Amino acid sequence: MHAALAQIGIHLSPRTCGRILALNRELYGLEEPKGPIKEKREMPFAARRRHQYWSADIRYVDNGHVDGRAYVVSVMDNHGRCILASAVTRTQDLASYLSVLYAAVERYGSPEALVTDGGGVFRARQAMALYEALGIAKNEIERGRPTSPTKGATTDAGRRRKSLASPRGCAIARRSSVAPSSRRVS
Repeated sequence: MHAALAQIGIHLSPRTCGRILALNRELYGLEEPKGPIKEKREMPFAARRRHQYWSADIRYVDNGHVDGRAYVVSVMDNHGRCILASAVTRTQDLASYLSVLYAAVERYGSPEALVTDGGGVFRARQAMALYEALGIAKNEIERGRPTSPTKGATTDAGRRRKSLASPRGCAIARRSSVAPSSRRVS
């Protein structure tokens, strides 16, 4: 409807068009149109209990307010879909990642398994030795596959923000630890 109205010179937002259609359906007692039935994809590392799978990721931040490079290093519990520890750093190095992982393990204990992409930081010798010492199984995702139920469908940031307000009641650590070699981004 939005596109059809735009073609004849009436410019309404898609949300406004949706609200108008919903009011018309309600007014005339019409059913909502049925879309195609999408097959639900099974998540490869969907956790059935807390601390079964944690996901770790390093994301480049580009919001126009930061001079130079900035990265967000996060560790997230796949069951409750909450961020256990996170930090904003200037580098995506091993020290930054290990300090965030340490903060999560210190507060919540060790997970059964850690899921990451194939980044070198996650496969470094020191990291692998730490996983072995803590009894954490290390899993890697295939290229192009989401690591957890919150990744891959729309935007990661939007899904995580939505999951923070989740009714599951997961305690969120607002703790941020940054490696001494990194500087905080202001």
